[in-house]
Amino acid sequence: MPPDDVVQAELAAEATAAAEREAAVREAQCIAARADELQALCELGADPIGCRGIHVPGHTACLAHVADADRDAYPD
Repeated sequence: MPPDDVVQAELAAEATAAAEREAAVREAQCIAARADELQALCELGADPIGCRGIHVPGHTACLAHVADADRDAYPD
């Protein structure tokens, strides 16, 4: 393979790898944004499915989202 072809192949491989990394970052950002959205809905008691965590009697939020004092009072 001539040197120019080798360089072009390496550049193409690097571009492909960079595109895959960028796609993975975008996917992670989408997942994080959706998790933030679900947490906000949970805290508002507006998630159509309901809070997805451990239900704390007397609260609309799950154990992860209740106030620290309420969390501390919850039996282990």
